[in-house]
Amino acid sequence: MAKFYDKLQSLLMSYEDWPKATIIEQKSDEVLFLIRGKDTGRAAWHYIIFSHHNLANLKAKGKGSNIDITDFGRILQYRNNRDQIKPASGWGTNPPRILQNWLDVYYVEDLPSSLARRAGLKSYDRIIFLNGVNIENDSQTQFNHRFDIDRHLPVEMLVCNPATYEHYKANQKIVHFDLPTIQRLKPIYATSSNK
Repeated sequence: MAKFYDKLQSLLMSYEDWPKATIIEQKSDEVLFLIRGKDTGRAAWHYIIFSHHNLANLKAKGKGSNIDITDFGRILQYRNNRDQIKPASGWGTNPPRILQNWLDVYYVEDLPSSLARRAGLKSYDRIIFLNGVNIENDSQTQFNHRFDIDRHLPVEMLVCNPATYEHYKANQKIVHFDLPTIQRLKPIYATSSNK
């Protein structure tokens, strides 16, 4: 019965508690990690962000070890639709699916050798335009399809961080290429690197 309850709980999440905005930005040397375990004898999960070098320390602890997760990194936080700041932690064995899907979009593995990383794109940046087309409301599938179609063309993107995006939306300003704050970066080509 407990397993059934945990599974049901992981599927349910009221709209007001859905994640709306990121609070903690992922730095270039950090990864997102889901830790499952027990807290006071009860199944619990926590999403934490920590530096790559702490991954080996965490894996060395092994299953069943008692750990203080804040020794390894920061517990992820997000703003929900009630404008409350919530930790990405909970009871049960799995986080709600809506939270997992949202985190997959906003926090990704960011390898130093990736073309996006070498171009200066951060994992939390919001892509507004791709090759002159506004894609801010595209789904992940639509975005990937655009790259499949345009894969042999040069890529030009307009991106902004979540705070800037929220500011422009709250003040009903349109984000576009002609803004005075736009920085034009040197193109990065898909060539091998020595790193």
